[in-house]
Amino acid sequence: PPARFHRVHGANVRLDASRTRATRVESFANGLCFSQEPLAPGQIFLVEIEEKEGGWCGHLRVGLMARDPQSLAAVPEY
Repeated sequence: PPARFHRVHGANVRLDASRTRATRVESFANGLCFSQEPLAPGQIFLVEIEEKEGGWCGHLRVGLMARDPQSLAAVPEY
């Protein structure tokens, strides 16, 4: 089964009903999203960019976190 995104995410992220697709809806900040399940050591994950929005110049950041997103007091802006 495909990996799902966690219900906790930044204010500018929208998840589809299956939580397998995340979309940034506006701005360049508050776009963090997390996986529902933690990655196992050595587990490979894929990030697929399906479309891009014209008019923006920037980059994509990918990172890992050692905490459960549910434990965050607030989702960081970046």
